[in-house]
Amino acid sequence: MTEALEAQVNDDSDEYEELEEYDAPPPRSLGWILVVGGVLSFIASFILSAERVEMLKDPNYMPTCSINDVLKCSTVMGSSQGELFGFPNPFIGLAAFPIVILSGALALSSARVPSWFWRWLLVGSTYGIVLVGWLIFQSLYEIRALCPYCMVVWACVIPIFWRTLGFTLADGHFGPNVAAAGISRFLGRFWWLLTLISYAAVTTMVLIAFRYAFF
Repeated sequence: MTEALEAQVNDDSDEYEELEEYDAPPPRSLGWILVVGGVLSFIASFILSAERVEMLKDPNYMPTCSINDVLKCSTVMGSSQGELFGFPNPFIGLAAFPIVILSGALALSSARVPSWFWRWLLVGSTYGIVLVGWLIFQSLYEIRALCPYCMVVWACVIPIFWRTLGFTLADGHFGPNVAAAGISRFLGRFWWLLTLISYAAVTTMVLIAFRYAFF
């Protein structure tokens, strides 16, 4: 009898631990940011991929997003930075952004998703923001040209990163101690402010780098 009770308690404990891996449904703001940002970024990546294929087939092909000496996709895509891993950077977006869209759909559906999923999403979005930051620097100070479709991806990855970071930290996906920290609560509440600051910083950098074209 005692052994049966202990076995039942252990079963209940295992079930409880399994359920603990699933937290409350994410906020809808996260879902919308992931879905909208993911869709726009995927479209931009798809167009850039198609344009890059045309450039490979015809070296004289001029992409539709090459507008002037500043907004010139051909210069950006033809640079070594445009193929960071040995293939066109937009191909990364074709693989990555469907996962972002799926994550947003799960958030909007209030599905019970394990914490490890959101932690890995944060890893991916961190990789994305680091890559975007590096590409911004390269575009402004090395390539000296801007790609309009790339800028769409920049504009989407920034809020995706800040919202995902704030959510995963503040909602306990790294544990209650992390969630209780002041910085986690700040990021969870003011992710939008950090997004606006990031936009302002990038805009200022663009205006300074290409001041001859804007002023």
